[in-house]
Amino acid sequence: MSSMGDIGRGLERIATDPQPIDPPTPLDQLEERLADFFDWAHGRPDPEIRDRFATDFGGDALHDDVVAAIGDGRGPEVRDRVSFGTPKAS
Repeated sequence: MSSMGDIGRGLERIATDPQPIDPPTPLDQLEERLADFFDWAHGRPDPEIRDRFATDFGGDALHDDVVAAIGDGRGPEVRDRVSFGTPKAS
């Protein structure tokens, strides 16, 4: 049986170092990386967006209208038109 001290230490640890109930899944991590990419790409030139996407995510080449939307800051609007593959080796 746990003592009150053990319970108090456990509560203090939770308060000072909270952890998610469920750790992020690979899909969660991919979505976070994609959101970061959309933020980075806003205002960047098309060739730079294409190169970084190919390096970071692989997949088919992005269509011109998708690249334009991403560059204009509308990445989440075209999220469903983005496909992923194997990123290029560094």
